[in-house]
Amino acid sequence: MKRSIFLILLSITLFFGTINPPAINAAGNQLPHYLGENSRRYEVYQARNPGMPFDIVVAYVNANVDIGGYVGIQTVQNPNDISVLLNKNFALPPGWVPNDLVPVGEGRQLRAEAAEQFNALKAAAGDLGLTFFVRSGYRSHWSQVASYDLIVQRDGRTSADRQSARPGHSEHQLGLALDLAHRAGTTGPLGNTGFSNSREFTWLVEHGHEYGFILRYPRGYTEIHGFVYEPWHWRYVGVEIATVMRRERISTFEEYYGRYLNPRVIAENMLRPIQSVVYLNGAAISFEAYSKDGGNYFKLRDLAFALNSTNKRFTVFYNDDANSITLISGLPYTAQGGEMSQGDGRSRIVAPSEVRIFFDGAEMDSTVYSIRGSIFLKLRDLMKALDVYVGYNTATKAITIDTSRGYAEEVS
Repeated sequence: MKRSIFLILLSITLFFGTINPPAINAAGNQLPHYLGENSRRYEVYQARNPGMPFDIVVAYVNANVDIGGYVGIQTVQNPNDISVLLNKNFALPPGWVPNDLVPVGEGRQLRAEAAEQFNALKAAAGDLGLTFFVRSGYRSHWSQVASYDLIVQRDGRTSADRQSARPGHSEHQLGLALDLAHRAGTTGPLGNTGFSNSREFTWLVEHGHEYGFILRYPRGYTEIHGFVYEPWHWRYVGVEIATVMRRERISTFEEYYGRYLNPRVIAENMLRPIQSVVYLNGAAISFEAYSKDGGNYFKLRDLAFALNSTNKRFTVFYNDDANSITLISGLPYTAQGGEMSQGDGRSRIVAPSEVRIFFDGAEMDSTVYSIRGSIFLKLRDLMKALDVYVGYNTATKAITIDTSRGYAEEVS
């Protein structure tokens, strides 16, 4: 029913113009990566791709996929970041060269972090009798010039642009991309090596994300990433990003960028680690917690663990089938392991979770986030339900939780 309503609204939108705001997907959920300034572009790209889910439309437009390759080229501001998007719309600053290249085999180089992870990947695969040989790693600007120009001379520019990146746009220049083969001494075009039919490729598809690598140019997405299917081309993006892409079935790095890395999306949806000291009944306690729009989000299991010895204890029951969590006050909490573990200090782009939380039988009205598999909810919402005092001192940035007093959020 919701999908039918969405399609009707979309048809009206395309005929009359923007419905303000159409920031929902077919399931009726808010899209945290929706940017109002791109609304008309979303409409046009959706009209060109009527079968594409709207949330993916939004992601691709945010990554400038809709404007075409080598159009409106932007120079990346963060070439040293392993999460940098480099493609036909984003180029390296002139003269940039990675400063931490190390050998990775067969006379090739990668940046240090990518090389370390690739060596771990090779070792794990080697234990299973699988072998990987690096046909290409880091390429200098002039190496890319020579590689690209050779293909242009052979096949023409139009064909070359689907086989090779123009200088300044190649992931090989980042020192984060590998062209792989499963046999030593392979010569000639990589498309003739049969890598896609190898056991090595099958294993990479299943396990590459565990070491931070993604298949960068998958089959069926040429109009998105701009290149022919390249089963041999693997890009290092880090374990966290690769794992999210795997878990959320994100097929292209362009889609990931549009959902999580676009600077405007980051500005509107960033959760940042809190800088506050937290006092629970007078004792300083270190929590993994995040702030957004003036709200502080704490890990639910940490709060249950910390309050377990107080008169405001509560327990937590998970119902995966109903995608809900039930909290019952007065009952002791049984630790699951990992409570009060500290985060990695990184800011995060995450969408609100759809999980529903019930407190003593009544559904709570609270924004909830899932971060690295753990549920975080707004501190003041839970303390209000528990009738526990919360105070915040703007001068010292201290958060006070006092279970001997009733709820009355105060700022001093």
